[in-house]
Amino acid sequence: MAAVQKHDVAHTEVVTNDVEGTQKFYEKLYGWKFQDLGADMGNYRMGTLPGGATCGIRAPQESAEKPGLINYILVTDVGKTLTEAKRLGAKVVVEPQEVPGMGWFAVFDVHGVPNGVWQVKG
Repeated sequence: MAAVQKHDVAHTEVVTNDVEGTQKFYEKLYGWKFQDLGADMGNYRMGTLPGGATCGIRAPQESAEKPGLINYILVTDVGKTLTEAKRLGAKVVVEPQEVPGMGWFAVFDVHGVPNGVWQVKG
């Protein structure tokens, strides 16, 4: 498979009330392997998928956050992408944040659907 390219889904995040059960499900169904990043990372589970994309599994971070999926689209500039998303009517949910040594992400909402963007550290 080809490597993840600009505007491909670079990362899918599964928000679930049963992190361990969800991890086991994806491991059995697809053969994906996950690593627990530890308590410092909120027991976030990270897996690398065929083709270079990644998948994370985590619990809701706020009481109002519901289980679901957030796809993170690979972009060249998170800030410029958020500016354009806002111009087109999106609401920023998570301002750009750095993942040390990896890159930056942000989340916006459009019509009630969360969308993530991911910029690889260059």
